[in-house]
Amino acid sequence: AISQFQGGKNREKKGTIIDVPVSQPFLKIIQILDGNKHGRAALGNKAMPREIKKFMSVWSKKIAIKGKGSGNIAVLTHLPIRYLLTAAFAGPEEVPALLQYMDEEKAAAMASKILKWLDNRGWKYDSPEWHKLMKDMDIPSNPVEAREKYGITLEDVAMLGHWGNDDRGHNRWENASELIIWGAPLKNPQEYQIEYHIHRAIMKKHGIELEYWDGSVEKDQTIATNG
Repeated sequence: AISQFQGGKNREKKGTIIDVPVSQPFLKIIQILDGNKHGRAALGNKAMPREIKKFMSVWSKKIAIKGKGSGNIAVLTHLPIRYLLTAAFAGPEEVPALLQYMDEEKAAAMASKILKWLDNRGWKYDSPEWHKLMKDMDIPSNPVEAREKYGITLEDVAMLGHWGNDDRGHNRWENASELIIWGAPLKNPQEYQIEYHIHRAIMKKHGIELEYWDGSVEKDQTIATNG
């Protein structure tokens, strides 16, 4: 595929590779493969406590290393994880303060959205179901006590983000020293199908024919992508 992209229209001459030196901040990427995909199956009501415990182990350790209250560890993860932990460590009263990068009206709307999401999942804030969930996740129901237990501040909670909202251009994390990416974005089948056929059309222009895919998904299905 690479050799095809380097060729001209009629392959009569090769493309030119130009090295352009640019200054950039030091970037270190660490990929942790723990045998779990941290995908949709981990976000169900039964599996959620276990997933939160795994995430908390990584997040709290990173915060401890960088210093309590520094608020310089950005997190990009699934919406359920962000909403749950925002409610657990901030509570409804403090959520608007975390969203100071928004205007007052949008911050209030976001806070209401989080509470509504909890209601829809059967975890109404401060209900018996909510307290049981907190116990299962090993997080105190009182936000202040929860922050004290894990050494987390409101500044740290404010750095949580989720796919579809914070994986776009913004300056909220401009001072972050590290970014934790937990899991991968969950898209509907139509989006995956569109992306695949865009990729397929581009590859075809360069003489590489990929298999047609109608968007169906079956167990053990394999789709050729040329790597």
